[in-house]
Amino acid sequence: MLNKVMVAFAAVVIGSQSAAAQSPQVVDIELSLLVDVSGSISSAEFDLQKTGYVNVFNKQTFWDAFAASNRSLAVQYTEWSGATQQSSTNWYQITNYATAQTFAQAISNKGRAFSGQTAPGNAINYGIGQLNNNAYLGTTRLIDISSDGCQNDGSSTSAARNAAVAANITINVVTIGTENSDCGGLSLANWYDANAKTANGFSRSASNFSTFGAAIEDKIGTEIGVVPEPSSMALLSFGMLGLLAAHRRRNTVA
Repeated sequence: MLNKVMVAFAAVVIGSQSAAAQSPQVVDIELSLLVDVSGSISSAEFDLQKTGYVNVFNKQTFWDAFAASNRSLAVQYTEWSGATQQSSTNWYQITNYATAQTFAQAISNKGRAFSGQTAPGNAINYGIGQLNNNAYLGTTRLIDISSDGCQNDGSSTSAARNAAVAANITINVVTIGTENSDCGGLSLANWYDANAKTANGFSRSASNFSTFGAAIEDKIGTEIGVVPEPSSMALLSFGMLGLLAAHRRRNTVA
């Protein structure tokens, strides 16, 4: 009888240890980076785009500020093209500059995976799956999708966006250039705003691949909270103008 009790107790202990081992690690932000590498992107443009991401995660001022906030980020970099074409790095946890550099190196080491059609809906669905099946649980869950073209392959982008909303995932967008041949009469930026961005998300536009680095730096900086939202910047600017005006009135009265 005693042996049976001990076996049962051991099973409970092992079971609880197994459950604990499988529990996801809670982080403040869980971020899936979805990067368009379709055939419309030349090798030189791909290099500019990839370098933009590498530079962000090598930006010490960003990650020193992030570390000072005592927050954590789980992030994955995924290249996507056609409906069945998605290729990712592992997930990385970032808490400071050193861990951000490790992720930057992982991006740098990754060769171009594809050069096919453009299927943002499938990329978003893939990102949802990756967010739902990893070792982390983000208080905030984000998909960050970049692209230079509208959908010409694969699943509905708007349906994928709606699936993200249902899964409590925010989608932010950065578009590159003004190509609109598959955009149904909309501009590239407007198409992604209408079909990919969630209502609680935001978008950025880069005029070309040469300016993409600045756009993605601003975008990821906003997502991790080291760059103010545009509305906050506008309020700050308005407040500064008000202070300057008041200062001038005082000087005039004096």
